[in-house]
Amino acid sequence: MKITQSRFATAMALVVLFMVATGVANAQPPKCDTQIIACGCTIAAPGSYTVENTLYASQGLTLKNSCIDIEGENINLYVLDYDIVGPGSNSSCTTDTPHKNSGAGIHVLPSASNVVIDEYEYVCGWNYGVESEGSNINLYALSDYYNNVGTFLNNATNNACLYCYSYHNVIGTQISGGSGNSDGRGQ
Repeated sequence: MKITQSRFATAMALVVLFMVATGVANAQPPKCDTQIIACGCTIAAPGSYTVENTLYASQGLTLKNSCIDIEGENINLYVLDYDIVGPGSNSSCTTDTPHKNSGAGIHVLPSASNVVIDEYEYVCGWNYGVESEGSNINLYALSDYYNNVGTFLNNATNNACLYCYSYHNVIGTQISGGSGNSDGRGQ
């Protein structure tokens, strides 16, 4: 059987497309360093992680369309001095741009458990400021501003929000499914 040049080119193009599609489908998200300096990473390993400067959606997002994904166990995330700014807010989290909120500032995936998020600064301009689908998650001092939903507990179990604040969100806290969740928001 004789292979023509055009059939060979077509076959090679299909092989390249298959390789690209397979590579994208199996792409692994960048892992967060213990000092997080940009959006677009996933925390998987146990330990303590600290946001070291203001994070912006424009720096890149995770495969789940979040600034930070958390998928592991026994993790502490400290957001003490810097904001996590989504596409729907200005750089100082003082106003919103209607209809531009998307993704999540922090997304706790279903595989995550025994996580503490300690956050004294703002998560603003996202569809969900913080979305949790994990178990045994403690959210402390969250400050969600200008999000569609400040905190979304999505089929989460045993999540608690202590000293949390929500301002200028369409919905402050939304709980959908799950069990054992509590919301101790200050306002």
